[in-house]
Amino acid sequence: PNKERESADSILKFVLWLQTKRSISVSYEANLLRGLIKLLKFRFSGESLADPSYGEKSFDDIPMIREIRRLHRDANKRQSVSPRSSNEERKWLTWSEFLKVIQS
Repeated sequence: PNKERESADSILKFVLWLQTKRSISVSYEANLLRGLIKLLKFRFSGESLADPSYGEKSFDDIPMIREIRRLHRDANKRQSVSPRSSNEERKWLTWSEFLKVIQS
C-alpha cells in the first residue's frame, strides 16, 4: 500500500468482510484498527514530516493513517453503545458447580 487515502479501501473491505462473514464484535474491530494504525505508523515512519513538537498530530500528513484513524474513532463510538458479544451468565460457575469441580 502507498500512503494515499485510497489505499485504505482494501482495509475497509477487509473490515466489512469480517463484519458480514465472520460477525466480529465492534470491540474486535476497534482493536484490529488500532493494531493496523500501529503497523502503518511503522511502515510510514520514514515518510512522515509531521512534527508533534509544533502542535501537529503525528503522522497526520499521511492520508491513509488519517483515514484508518477515522474508522477507528467510529468503531470506538459504536463500541461504547453496543451490547456485549459474550453471554456473561455462561462464564461463571455456581458455588455448587465449583465445589463439584474441585472435589473431582
